Amino acid sequence: MDPDGARAAMDLLGGQASASIDSVDRARDARAAVAARARFSEHEGAVQEPTESLAHYGDALWQQPGVAQFVANGWKVAMVDMRYVCPLHPFVFVDGALDRVSAAGAGDIVSLATVSLPTPVPGDLPVQHDPVHNTFTISSPNPNLRILESFAGQSSLGIRGFGFNVGITPSFVKVARVRDRLLLCDGHHRVLGFLRRSIMTVPALVRTFASVEELRVSPGMFPREVLLGDRPPTMLDYLDDAVSADVIRPSTHKVIVIQALEVHPLGSSALS
Repeated sequence: MDPDGARAAMDLLGGQASASIDSVDRARDARAAVAARARFSEHEGAVQEPTESLAHYGDALWQQPGVAQFVANGWKVAMVDMRYVCPLHPFVFVDGALDRVSAAGAGDIVSLATVSLPTPVPGDLPVQHDPVHNTFTISSPNPNLRILESFAGQSSLGIRGFGFNVGITPSFVKVARVRDRLLLCDGHHRVLGFLRRSIMTVPALVRTFASVEELRVSPGMFPREVLLGDRPPTMLDYLDDAVSADVIRPSTHKVIVIQALEVHPLGSSALS
């Protein structure tokens, strides 16, 4: 972070003046540590073709609902050494990172794939219904909660019905290749868990992009000049106290509210 970013982060967290000064100093020291590094160069062999067992797993994964779109968009299954992958997120939640990958066997590629490239599993989502305001509220700590589609048809009462299908979209460890960089698009939490277990190479989806802009990076992510600069961040930096720091941030939930409204718009004037 630059000094203003470090100070703003402390202000957001309710830090005192002395804590803000300490954060600015910490950010300055971290930038100095990064500046002292050698220039980044592409690591040949960071992306490897899938093993036979992983290829079979991928073939089965493509048959799952909602996954075929990834094949159509050019994503392919590969083994990726995460030590040479750059994160898009400037921060990642560490709570539960080890738990997310605890079921994976370090020497079992298919076992790793069940965590990094999980088969979509239907599940019930908690729903709150407010009959007074005609709302349905669905929430989840998973940011991939989405409105998947809308529909209209005959209801059980034999009259016209309207609604929405809501669910959690598949979340895979995805790596984008832009020039000589490998950028982690999704799966930061799990990759951090793998690295903490000293599991460096994991199955992932990989695709080549012409530019960072093509990724449609959300606001708040690392800027293009940092990702493609001489000394970009890597996933290992999250574990390096010289260039990162543990801070407390509020966790977030994704919430979807569906509401039906009865509206009486103003029409043409009438005599009475």
